Amino acid sequence: MKTTKVVATIFLMLMFFWFWPYRLFTKKNNCYFYTLENLIRYGGRCKWYQSRWWWGYHVSYIKDGYEYHYDMTRQDRKKIKGFPFFYYGTIRKVKYTQ
Repeated sequence: MKTTKVVATIFLMLMFFWFWPYRLFTKKNNCYFYTLENLIRYGGRCKWYQSRWWWGYHVSYIKDGYEYHYDMTRQDRKKIKGFPFFYYGTIRKVKYTQ
């Protein structure tokens, strides 16, 4: 099962690579693009988590002792069905502990 999730996440990342120009025309985002754009701009690291609300993985951006999560609010998650590729999210900043 874990192999399936990893393969599906890799496929999703490849698909997002081709959809990136969409980001030039909207303020919508997702955790993958948020992390990638910050890694390119500011450096830092990323951390992968098994998502609790969909079948794949969530990624967070880590810089200067803080971990940044681009995510939907709980209310927004209740409204969707499936996986939203692009959405209006919020950034949660938490102290990073290893």
